[in-house]
Amino acid sequence: MDSDYGIESFENYEEAEGWEEETDNSSYDEDLPDFFERDSDKDASDNKEQPDPENSVENAIEGDFNRLVNNIKKTGAAATSSSIWDISIEEAEGFDLREELRTASGIGKRKRRYRIKRGPRDQPILSQQVKSLIGDANAAYVSRNIPETIRLMEEVIRIEPRESSSWTTLALCYADLGEPKTSLKLNIIGAHLLHDVDREFGYLQQALYCFRKACSLDPHDVNAQWERAAVAKELGDLRTAKTALLIILKRYPHDVGALEELRPVLVELSEVPFGIELYQNAFDFYQASYPSGKTKDMAGDEVLGGGFNEIHIIVLADFYNSVHDPEKSIHTIRQGARWLQGRLDQRFWDNEVDDREFDVPEYPRQDRAAFLDDVSYPLDINLRHRLAIARFMLGDHEEGKMHSGIILQNDIKEHAVLFTEIADAMFEQQLYQDALAIYEDLSADETTSSFKVVFQAAACQRNLGHFKEASEIYQHIITGDPDNIEAKMKLAELYEALDEPRKALNLVYEVIDTRKRGIIREAQAVADINTPQPTASSLFIEKGRAKSKKVKRGMTLSQLQALELENEAATKAGFEAVNHLTPKVKAGDEQATVAWLVEAEKLIESFREVKPLFPSTRVEFRGMPAWRRGQKKVKQYAESVEENMASRLELGLEYENISSKNGKKPGKVTEFRCVSFDEWLLLYIEYAFLLTQRNQYPLAEEVLRHAMQSVVFQEPAMANSLRLALAACAIRVKAYDTVVSMCRKLINCHQFNNGPPRLLLACLASGMLSVDAFIDPRLQKHLSREVRLSHAVVDGKEVKWNPHVRRYHLTGADEGEEHEDMNTEQTTIPDKPTKNNPVLICIYGQLCVAAKSYQSAIFYLLHAYEYQPKDPVICLSLAIAYLGRAMQRQADNRHYMIAELVKAFFTTLRSTTNVFYKNRRRIDTWIPRFGRYVGLSREAAYNLSLIYMATGAKQLAKDLYRRWLSI
Repeated sequence: MDSDYGIESFENYEEAEGWEEETDNSSYDEDLPDFFERDSDKDASDNKEQPDPENSVENAIEGDFNRLVNNIKKTGAAATSSSIWDISIEEAEGFDLREELRTASGIGKRKRRYRIKRGPRDQPILSQQVKSLIGDANAAYVSRNIPETIRLMEEVIRIEPRESSSWTTLALCYADLGEPKTSLKLNIIGAHLLHDVDREFGYLQQALYCFRKACSLDPHDVNAQWERAAVAKELGDLRTAKTALLIILKRYPHDVGALEELRPVLVELSEVPFGIELYQNAFDFYQASYPSGKTKDMAGDEVLGGGFNEIHIIVLADFYNSVHDPEKSIHTIRQGARWLQGRLDQRFWDNEVDDREFDVPEYPRQDRAAFLDDVSYPLDINLRHRLAIARFMLGDHEEGKMHSGIILQNDIKEHAVLFTEIADAMFEQQLYQDALAIYEDLSADETTSSFKVVFQAAACQRNLGHFKEASEIYQHIITGDPDNIEAKMKLAELYEALDEPRKALNLVYEVIDTRKRGIIREAQAVADINTPQPTASSLFIEKGRAKSKKVKRGMTLSQLQALELENEAATKAGFEAVNHLTPKVKAGDEQATVAWLVEAEKLIESFREVKPLFPSTRVEFRGMPAWRRGQKKVKQYAESVEENMASRLELGLEYENISSKNGKKPGKVTEFRCVSFDEWLLLYIEYAFLLTQRNQYPLAEEVLRHAMQSVVFQEPAMANSLRLALAACAIRVKAYDTVVSMCRKLINCHQFNNGPPRLLLACLASGMLSVDAFIDPRLQKHLSREVRLSHAVVDGKEVKWNPHVRRYHLTGADEGEEHEDMNTEQTTIPDKPTKNNPVLICIYGQLCVAAKSYQSAIFYLLHAYEYQPKDPVICLSLAIAYLGRAMQRQADNRHYMIAELVKAFFTTLRSTTNVFYKNRRRIDTWIPRFGRYVGLSREAAYNLSLIYMATGAKQLAKDLYRRWLSI
């Protein structure tokens, strides 16, 4: 060895970088005796020779062991004194426990990952003479004849010194004689003969302690570190295993075996980012070391990736997917597959946004270049599976479905795990129909079906609106497992959605009973453990079985009253807190905003849980049951999900019972829990706005859409407020499909009104996303129907008023539009239009222009021009349509189109000139008015400067900037 590792070197290693002291919770955590110090002269001689570490320790042990036995042979007679065992510190070098432990843990050659554990050293075959001596010695020890036992055991050691039990028995004898140091030395010799027997016998804590001490003496002993990590993993000491494996990686950077052992440890410790760093560095290292993607080992066999193969690329991709970084996962898979296939230099594939380099003939691409028709490269199914998962996480559903389709062509029994994970990824992306097909295939086979698969299939059915099919699946699960609480709760939620509260309540009662029985069984099991067993004098337990008191399910009327009073008090307190925090929220206080959101969430959830506010049929809300006040409150119930649901269902059923018994129809209700519906509406809108500002638009959209289903928000003003609020939130996140949907509903609610169409154009002001939403075929069909209906009414055709949706429609015509049931307070029928409306026709023509259908656009815009020939917007739109048509090759009268373009454009200019002249005259009256307030507000100065610029008075605007708007 280069140097001997004594206590001093151990202390130096503790101070080294990266050392981490550990606790094994072991009873062996004691300092070793002082007599294991090394002789400096012997150390110097060892440093000169520098033998092999393992052989040097073995030779030292054997030499000192033989020297001790020779001393016993020379004495010849029995020794009752311990002088034979008084070995000096210099002579005890071979018995250095630290050195022997390193030998026992496998010092020397570095082992491969898959190793055979070394057991205890083979014991020698004993002769009959030795066996007889051992028997006599044991008999003497039992009879407490210690000197005779010592004499016989020394004779055994003289004949067969490698028999370990003789050393142990001899140590016991000297311990009985009151010589603990001698006994300890003899036990050490016996330990040398046993080596790894602690590990073999399952004494893992002791083995871990030994390996730890061995590693502290020789930090570079890789084999000891391997054994230390393996024992620590068996004991569940993941921190120790991580430390040992990192020491190995420090000695052998990017070692594949160490990385594979370290991966599950890091996953269990939730240190995935650190695992990404290790695997990414190794990936870069092997790519740089083996650019061809392969090498050869000592035997001449080909090694893919130099040892870093597809399995490790999959691990790295899984790490990236687990931290929600699908882009890096895709890059890793594509680059890694390309490298292992020897195509690392083909970096031009990185310019492709899709995965066309791994296409298969069964899934051709329409935009694939002709020279790439015959170019395709294989991809391992596991890599393709991770690629599909990453594509789904990225939102690239088409690419993800392409990869999934290739994987789903394989045998479902062999790749059930891959199928399940693909279905889960589709489910997370709300592709419920595609996920349902995979779940059904998995559940059709007993070998691939599981409770999770069946649950996910039921969840898909529910999200698709197939409540009946979902309930049948949950009923099937409950039939097979009557104590499945989760399935019963899901089925209860479905029954509640299907307006079957009685069935839902019965299921919730069953869940509560099951949970209570489980608690009772656990308590009984604990009691059985703590209860002593009956004595032999009694064959039976004399204590009789106590009769269980039957618990009546459900809540009494007073309990329901107390619960509603508590909810009402909580609502009042919540609104007080919200109103108190509102000024701070408007001032931008972050802590106040968070507190406001928490309180608002509680209030909105309490509102949404009330079944009468969201009935299955549009019946009028008549308020909560009017119980008598003044009774004492009962103590608060547990806040579990089951009990909350049971309370909600019982309140709804009691409300229905009281409403059915009351013959008279109560007056209109304008508040809920002492808070007006206008305040509830304002709370909903402000809550949605704050969520959208904090990048939580999906939650805001879900809250507002659910509020639209409430029966108390069906009045036109409230319904319009919710629709406009959702449109405003959607504009902020550029979700223009939702904007168009809300504007279409406003157009339906306000038939023959020009306000909603103009609002639609204002919401879709600019940008490619808004243009895509504007040219949506559904909006195009909707506007076309409105135009045809307006023309039919003006032309005197027969139309029919539909009181259900409160709209006119053509007699015998299929509207093709699913209008929502508008149960509003509006009782008057709106008037029919008497003349043609150019607004809808102009908007439809502009839609055709945006869709580059210029010929159709000219047709509709000419109609609008006929109704309003001097409207500048219509003329400008017509000029653009003529220009677009003139630039198309299909136009056979291009000169005529250009002439019409110029005519329409000059008409626009003349119209805007008149408007400008009128506004110019108004400006003369605005200037003195603004001038009086310039000294009070910079905003007024800025507005006045805009007026000056509009009138051409640049010098006045410049003076205004210098005087009032300069910093």
